Amino acid sequence: MKVTNRTITAQDVIDLDSCYEDEQVKALVPRPTTLLELCDLDIPDADKLWAITRLIESKRERVGLSCAFVRATCWDLLTDERSKNALSVGEKYARGVADDSVMATACLAASAASAACLAACLAASARAAASAASAATAASAAACRDAASAACLAASAATAASAAANARAKMVDIIKESLK
Repeated sequence: MKVTNRTITAQDVIDLDSCYEDEQVKALVPRPTTLLELCDLDIPDADKLWAITRLIESKRERVGLSCAFVRATCWDLLTDERSKNALSVGEKYARGVADDSVMATACLAASAASAACLAACLAASARAAASAASAATAASAAACRDAASAACLAASAATAASAAANARAKMVDIIKESLK
């Protein structure tokens, strides 16, 4: 997916109403710069992604970047063919091969797949919560389990935070590659 590497100014970024003060933006973007150069600024990846996705003017290019990110990071996690089809249609849309109506149809089907997945997850969560409640009631070493649970939750949170940071860095890399 090729993205137009347009030139932006500090005012373009200021106009986005970011969380940065105007003077900070002017210091970060002291002269007209390209989106590719924006990827190399010394700011958090989340802020780069926030700005770049708003500065890319073409809807097709934004869709293409999103599809590239999903394919690169979580294609294997898509278990429903409707979701995989929506991604493929999105890639065609980005190349100009599919139109808005085809894209909308694929998105609706993927939304239905997502809703079905969510319903299944909620049902499984309810069953797991009921089982956990029964187990907790019957257990005699609640304090030990609570400590172990807290440790597991902390480890899970740290792992999730690390995975999110890695995902943001991967998306910045994908954007940089598409701008070259």
